[in-house]
Amino acid sequence: MRLRPTIFGITIAALVIAPSARAQVTLRTTGYEARDAFTDFLHIWASPFRAERRDWIAAMGVAAGAIALVPIDDQIDEWIVNHPNSAVHVVTKPWDESNAALGDLSTGRRLFPISGALIAAGMVTDNRKLREAGWGCLAAWQASSSIRHVTYAALARERPSVENSDPNKIDVPGGDWNAHSFFGGHAANAVACATFWNSRFKMGIAEPVLYGAAAAISLARMKDRRHWASDTWVGMAAGYAMGRSIAARYARRESRREREKAAEPIRTSLLDGLSVAPMRGGLALRWSGQF
Repeated sequence: MRLRPTIFGITIAALVIAPSARAQVTLRTTGYEARDAFTDFLHIWASPFRAERRDWIAAMGVAAGAIALVPIDDQIDEWIVNHPNSAVHVVTKPWDESNAALGDLSTGRRLFPISGALIAAGMVTDNRKLREAGWGCLAAWQASSSIRHVTYAALARERPSVENSDPNKIDVPGGDWNAHSFFGGHAANAVACATFWNSRFKMGIAEPVLYGAAAAISLARMKDRRHWASDTWVGMAAGYAMGRSIAARYARRESRREREKAAEPIRTSLLDGLSVAPMRGGLALRWSGQF
């Protein structure tokens, strides 16, 4: 496995921006936030070792869904090919390979600058939520991408676009790009970031829009014949789990900050009440306060 230098690159860029940002966003703050993103990435990789019973049940449900789809993967692909005027083609048209602007939206080519822009904007405006939106999506994408590349190196499943490809055939070790069907990377990336944003923040009307865009991106890869239905199912499920997990970690950090912030006035008032007064034979340490 080779960890892409994305988090490192974003960190360097953020450190360059930090000195010109508001005083509250310091180099130390940026370092802590980059550290949190990296530990979130590691958390996803280590999650199987901390999984609870409900997590394994959910994983088995995803596996069962994939197993149920494999026997009809070729039929679904054939139906999409033979119905070019279907809703699948109409809805996914803006997100397919013919439209580079949106077709690559869930790849590193787009997610890297989007995450970087959110982090930079959050630093300049001293908006923690904006910075979290960037770091969280970045960590989810990196986790998804690295796991996918390890899977590609270990398993080979031909894409539907390969002539005479067989969805029931999986070889080891992995193969070239044409054998990178399992699992859907675009789907995992898109759903991971959409789920993180929707779980972490109150997105309002944007919530169904984000999920709808993620679903359209996922289906577009099936329409372009890059992934079977079972690949897309696993990719979307993996992305959802990653996005939810990282959002929960950010929520716990916020809760911890709130507890520390609530305790700070108590410590300050105790110190403010201290005074030293001269007295016969020495000094007296006194404290006064209001209750």
